[in-house]
Amino acid sequence: MPEPTKGLFQYPKLNLSYSLHHSISQVSAEWDKLAPSQTLSTALLKGIENAPPVGMHFLYGQFYDTSHRLIGGAYFQVNYFSARSSLKNQKKSPDAELAERLDSPCFFQGIHDLVKKYVSRKAEFYTLTCGNLLLTGEHGYFFDRSLVAESAVFDLLSAAMKQARKILEKERGIKCQMYLFKEFYEGTKKNTAKLLENSYHEFCAQPNMVMNLQPNWRCMEDYLSDLQSKYRVRAKSAFKKGAVLQTRILSLEELTDYQEQIYALYEGISEKAGFNAVELHKYYFGALKTELPNDFTVHGYFLNNDLVAFRSSILNKSQLEAHFVGYSPIHNHPHQLYLNMLFDYIEEGLDKGCQRIIFARTALEIKSSVGAEAYEMYCYVRHKRSLINQLISKALDYILPKEEWQPRSPFKTAKEEMSAVEKA
Repeated sequence: MPEPTKGLFQYPKLNLSYSLHHSISQVSAEWDKLAPSQTLSTALLKGIENAPPVGMHFLYGQFYDTSHRLIGGAYFQVNYFSARSSLKNQKKSPDAELAERLDSPCFFQGIHDLVKKYVSRKAEFYTLTCGNLLLTGEHGYFFDRSLVAESAVFDLLSAAMKQARKILEKERGIKCQMYLFKEFYEGTKKNTAKLLENSYHEFCAQPNMVMNLQPNWRCMEDYLSDLQSKYRVRAKSAFKKGAVLQTRILSLEELTDYQEQIYALYEGISEKAGFNAVELHKYYFGALKTELPNDFTVHGYFLNNDLVAFRSSILNKSQLEAHFVGYSPIHNHPHQLYLNMLFDYIEEGLDKGCQRIIFARTALEIKSSVGAEAYEMYCYVRHKRSLINQLISKALDYILPKEEWQPRSPFKTAKEEMSAVEKA
């Protein structure tokens, strides 16, 4: 068992103990044997640690039984959250905004926006997160379920988080005011009652867009044949507009060579997003490729030898995790860059024999139009000061991004399938 950062902490309620570490290099070799997914592997976590998002720190929890056998692990990220900087497109002053809204037919929307900006200026604090702010989904912990009951998991994690906060303040001078458990599907949500009992607030951000790949889709043509006619025509139009692009997987050396361009493309898209909790390190993509040479892939899109877009993905066992993308806005519409990237993710998932693609958040409608479905993700947050904690729910109403969108149904119905068979 590796030397813990600060002793071995007891959890008498379950007759278990745990240790906390500042670096992934300090965890047990048994970690990867228990971790259920690539997204909790030491390789991926080391890649993030080697090129961390701006201002981010890490802690790794290990849990043991009475014989000091590793029975679980937890991944904690420490991030300085500023709603003002995370909320994008706020270049106008409140006075200018108000003047503009007074001439608008929606004056009350203007008042709402100003209140939102006021609240965001007050929402600045260090947050201790169980989970990964760079991914969408359940990537915060794992346990041997034959030894730790699901009902006890959040009690154990909460105890570790409280101890982690003390360590961060004592050893790093970081005072975490907010606890966050990120994020859970509906199926896991039934086990989070303990968090609500301990004054956590439940909230949903944008849904996770997930595409289930059908068993009969062996190649892209099979997928296209299941689309309704108008969506198939749209796809072929996108392919035609993107035909002038040269696409290839970027090697580690190329990721270094194109590092500045890749980061500029990412930053251009990130700055236009309504909400960003983290800012990537410039060397992030190279760092992940170094640690995950076979399971982390970056595709570059070139026009006349100029890099105009990229997309990245993580192979997570039977899932393909669509990761960060970037593209040149001036080339997006003429060549349908973003739509072509979504189709390329589908083709990559099929080629790699995946069962589903995790498209994550943002651009909900266009992802829906290629076949992804929305899954609500539940998060839990608590401020360490009870008075402020009582106001959290109201503050979240103002801070969290809201996107109006229309779910699409691009696939043929059973009736349309029968009609196609009869015509054939």
